[in-house]
Amino acid sequence: MTLPDPAPAPDLSSVLPRYPLRLNAIYEDERGRDEITISNDGKDLHTTLRGVALSGSDFDGLEAESPGSEDMPPFTLDKFGMLATGSLTLLVPTAIDIAGMPQVIDIEATIVLPPPIERVELTIRLPDGRGPFRGMNNGGDFEAELEEVVRALPADVRLLACYTCGLSDYSPLGHGLFQGLACFRDVKDAYRRVASKWDIFNLLPSLTEYVQETHLCPEWEPRPPGRGYRG
Repeated sequence: MTLPDPAPAPDLSSVLPRYPLRLNAIYEDERGRDEITISNDGKDLHTTLRGVALSGSDFDGLEAESPGSEDMPPFTLDKFGMLATGSLTLLVPTAIDIAGMPQVIDIEATIVLPPPIERVELTIRLPDGRGPFRGMNNGGDFEAELEEVVRALPADVRLLACYTCGLSDYSPLGHGLFQGLACFRDVKDAYRRVASKWDIFNLLPSLTEYVQETHLCPEWEPRPPGRGYRG
């Protein structure tokens, strides 16, 4: 059976992210609850929590910027100086297409840091009142949660993001919680021919860059069923 081609990409000009993004967030641990802002420049995250500057490329990799901060008591850092416990609840701006009309909404994300186990919960509520559409919390990263959320969206709604782009994939060696998605926009034709683990391994040295799952660029294209290593 031949699968139908996905709907063509809409005009994305009005929904492309303008960095840096300011993510409103709440951090909670046994010491209290703090409202913070996380700056996202598309590659790295920066915030100040209880007077300590933190930065990193992932929500579970926020590292104290000042030497010696690991000795400070406002929250728990691991032996590498990274935020190690508590939870982050935040809004991540993301583009969607509702019946051919692109718009920006927020994905509600809750990230629980270990111990005892790291997990992510994602929720989308549509501007027209439909939802919430949630992940099943059966994985520890944005990939697993977004897979469930996208599957739950109504037929007239699609997520416009690198995660749903036909030119992105994950390494078979694994990836982190966030921003482990390889973009192949500079080698489009070669990526469209990827059909196995070995194909993607051979193409990884030619990737354009690693991107955040919620990012969007002008070269986004719909992802056909079964494309690439991740299908």
